[in-house]
Amino acid sequence: TGSQIVSSTVLTAGTVTVMTAPGTSNVVVAFDYHVADSWAGSSTTDRRAKVVSTSDPQGEYVTISEVAAVGSSTADPDSTVFRGAIVLSDDAATQGTNSDGVWVQDGDTLTVNYLNSAGTVVDSDAITVDAVKPTVTSISPADDAITGTKNPTIVFDVTDTGAGIDSTGSDVISIEIKTAVSATSTITATAPSFQPIADGYRVVYTQTTSWLELIADGGFTLVDGTAFYWRLTATDKAGNSTYITNDLTIDITKPILSSALTGTNYSTATELEGTSKTDSIKVVFSEDLDATTVAAADFTVAGTAPSAATVGTITANKDTVYLTVATLAADAKPEVIVIGVISDKAGNALDTTASVTTDTVIASDGLKAGITATISSALAVKDDEITVTVTSDEKLGTSGLDISIIGPSGSTNVDLATTAPTTPLVREGDHTVPAGQTGKYGVSIQATDLGSNVTNNLTKVTAEVVAAAKVVPGTASTVITLAKGPIGDFDFDGVMDKDDITSLAFSTHTATSSA
Repeated sequence: TGSQIVSSTVLTAGTVTVMTAPGTSNVVVAFDYHVADSWAGSSTTDRRAKVVSTSDPQGEYVTISEVAAVGSSTADPDSTVFRGAIVLSDDAATQGTNSDGVWVQDGDTLTVNYLNSAGTVVDSDAITVDAVKPTVTSISPADDAITGTKNPTIVFDVTDTGAGIDSTGSDVISIEIKTAVSATSTITATAPSFQPIADGYRVVYTQTTSWLELIADGGFTLVDGTAFYWRLTATDKAGNSTYITNDLTIDITKPILSSALTGTNYSTATELEGTSKTDSIKVVFSEDLDATTVAAADFTVAGTAPSAATVGTITANKDTVYLTVATLAADAKPEVIVIGVISDKAGNALDTTASVTTDTVIASDGLKAGITATISSALAVKDDEITVTVTSDEKLGTSGLDISIIGPSGSTNVDLATTAPTTPLVREGDHTVPAGQTGKYGVSIQATDLGSNVTNNLTKVTAEVVAAAKVVPGTASTVITLAKGPIGDFDFDGVMDKDDITSLAFSTHTATSSA
């Protein structure tokens, strides 16, 4: 009966409501609709795309679906833009049409084929696979470098023979500077200069403002002498990125002579210090030194040049020089002076001008006193007064001599109070033998000089294996008889106890292995 008025529609229900005159028995509604097309790669009749590579010529069929726009995954029935996704894997097990991806290797050609319903290729496109990160070389400053420049210049070369670096380099090169206490500072991408070289660029960054200045003032808020790190990131056109982090220290402070100690030398072969060396002095500076700038002629010790100078070779003592000198007295405290050009790792030279005192130090006494002891009688009887005389080669402290007399089981231990020196270097202590105190006694002597260096007359016994017959287990205790004796009062507390023994190995006795 003619056109009708549509009063409403419900798209999801597929219903149309029309206004009709009474008695109308039939209404014809004509409409158009669209659905988002999808072509399944798993269907032999619907397949429309296939991806293959040089390494995986069988490749994989890809399901493609109509989406709103390039880069979108939202379905759209009217766009005529189709999207498909496929896994590209460096695992050779993915080759072949097993729906787990396409195997690719660096340098492969990756081809996307578009097919008609008969499976014939009607269009294609290809890209080259670049799975290799850019190469970064000729980096300066080098890792762990120390520089005396407040505003060092960063230089490095970035090359990529695959996808390559973009036309300017600034979009894919970043430089960050970071300390442990400050926020990361990223250098503006356009700040470095990019000089074209084969397959890439030489990147150079420099600024006139000191890096030690505050960030607000154009620096990086770095601390003189404190290590920080700078990190560069280089990304090629394929998205492969190389990250390199280098430690760097800016040091603009001159080293100074901090201290000296007699009696210590150093072996570069074993990288260990030796003590009680009467021909050696250990000289410590305020920071690590450039060993190539140090020589014996750079020093005087008590006015005389040492015969040799050795710089420490491990992290803990690269700030230390060990001097070989003529034989020193036990209480020697010679004056050590730097007279030559000695520099730190950054090239800052120690100041030796007459107006400073940072090149001179009086050595501390690091040599132990040499002691000899005599005992008035080696065989004593009851009521005998035994005199122990100790002679040292330097003065001892006011209470610098301890003598412990330790006897056999059941005897009384004695901690002698020594008399005042009979001469500056000789002291004595007396002990009267009581009744019933028979057996062999050991006299332990400890001397402390005015430099607080401690020495004793004890001999350390190591690796002693106790014979089985000398280990006798008892109900309450086990008696052990050592091959060497008597045992010394190692901690000089006047008592013989477990603190004076470290460990004994009983490899020949099954009762116990050690104690």
